[in-house]
Amino acid sequence: MPWAEGIPAGTAAYAIAASVNPLIRVVAGPGTGKSFAMKRRVARLLEDGIGPAAILPVTFTRVAAEDLHRELVGMGIPGCDALKAVTLHSLALRMPHEKPCVGSNRQNGEATQ
Repeated sequence: MPWAEGIPAGTAAYAIAASVNPLIRVVAGPGTGKSFAMKRRVARLLEDGIGPAAILPVTFTRVAAEDLHRELVGMGIPGCDALKAVTLHSLALRMPHEKPCVGSNRQNGEATQ
């Protein structure tokens, strides 16, 4: 299914999915369609040839992350199997382990770079 199928042009979901901005933050209440819009945006990025490793969908819950993956697979979007959606908390927890910016000099407690 193409990313734009079933989304009326001019709606917030369409604007989110179609945006060419590399980073998007959506602030909205529960049940307003954030996950739907993110699913369609990710589908568009994959359809446009953006590699799954370059896409980081972040959700609040594991269920939403799992739903995103399941629904993209259901849409038949190529590349979605390699996509990794994460929760906000798991992202925050893994960041210091992947790229530590400041270490500690254990001898005197001074910060090092």
